[in-house]
Amino acid sequence: MALAAGCSGSAFNIMGLTPDPLGEFWPYLDDVRACRTFYDRATRAFGRSPNLGFWPGFSRDHSAALNLTQDWFSSPLWGVDFSQFCELGEIGLPMAYSPEGASLSVLSRTSVIDLGREQVLKLLAGGVMLDGPALGVLEGMGLADLAGFRLHTTIDSDIFEAFTADPLNGAYAGWMRDCHPTFYPDAAYVLEPSDGARVLAEIADFDMERLGPCAGVFENRLGGRVAVLGYYPWILLQSLAKSTQVKALFRWLSRERLPAYVLSYTKAGLWCRTDAAGRLAMLLVNASIDPAPEVVLNALTGRTQPFLVRMDGSQIPLAARTQDGAYSQYTLPPLQPWEAVLIT
Repeated sequence: MALAAGCSGSAFNIMGLTPDPLGEFWPYLDDVRACRTFYDRATRAFGRSPNLGFWPGFSRDHSAALNLTQDWFSSPLWGVDFSQFCELGEIGLPMAYSPEGASLSVLSRTSVIDLGREQVLKLLAGGVMLDGPALGVLEGMGLADLAGFRLHTTIDSDIFEAFTADPLNGAYAGWMRDCHPTFYPDAAYVLEPSDGARVLAEIADFDMERLGPCAGVFENRLGGRVAVLGYYPWILLQSLAKSTQVKALFRWLSRERLPAYVLSYTKAGLWCRTDAAGRLAMLLVNASIDPAPEVVLNALTGRTQPFLVRMDGSQIPLAARTQDGAYSQYTLPPLQPWEAVLIT
């Protein structure tokens, strides 16, 4: 994972301060040595190319934006704020760590604040996903018309998210998502859509009464595509219906430029880079303690022939089983728990 994320090597923090022998670590180091060919091949494939995928909008000002009213040196750890985006990676969506590799942006409130008006305007001309608090900041900037929605009210009692019949929800129209606000307290944002906005989900109470839109998409006058998710946009995404919706949403926001994603209902991490010839290179990890019998991957590989390299150094050619729009679709061989494969 370190190699996939941009490192060209890794140090193992196992040397203690005592003179005890390293006997307990030899099996670990032997297994690392056995995978050396795999690591070397991944390093050569990725080079120093940037990661490709969704960008969470972090800048050098992000730490200050987390704590606007106090000494920014005492602001929360970056990792605490960054963790809100982890589930997007856990459902098989690749992350870009800089805007240079972004095919869309994913912005929370603090990201909108620290990026500032001019850069946010630039992003809104592309593909952007926002949460409810980020939409509130856009309203304060006078940019809500570019998002297609305004905040109407918030609700913090036990409520559901009900999917509409919008095409982005596919076969899951009418499905509901319960994030247990009593257990995981968070406000849900009821939205007021503008003309031309499409509603993806509505808030429903325990009597199944619909209380208003909580998620939707909009194409703005700058040519950008915007999604606003007002009901638990960053956590509890790993249900079948929600993970499928978010993947379709990323594909729509990026205008089919998201480099790859895991199509199947699989808990998998995916990193996308390019090799020296500019071709897509990927590392995929079965991020589960269960075997993954069939991982289906959609990737913008064009007419190239990808190969799958396992950690023992063996490789097999991958043949696309079908074409899904711009994406070639591949079925990977069964993966063991936490097994990684290189696709290049």
